[in-house]
Amino acid sequence: MAKYKGKRLLVAKARERVLKAAKRRGRITNAEASAIGKWDQAWYHLNAMREAGLLKRQGFNEWRPRK
Repeated sequence: MAKYKGKRLLVAKARERVLKAAKRRGRITNAEASAIGKWDQAWYHLNAMREAGLLKRQGFNEWRPRK
């Protein structure tokens, strides 16, 4: 986290919260991620996390953490 500043730090922390919740529950939906991350467009961030290898898309509106 030390390498981030300002807005990027807030986004990185929000993504960590969402990933932690996804691991705890075993899955996360767009609506849950939007509430936890405080994002209007949760799909953008979830897809970015998928591209980073943190999440896997499971059907419509559902994401699972990668092992």
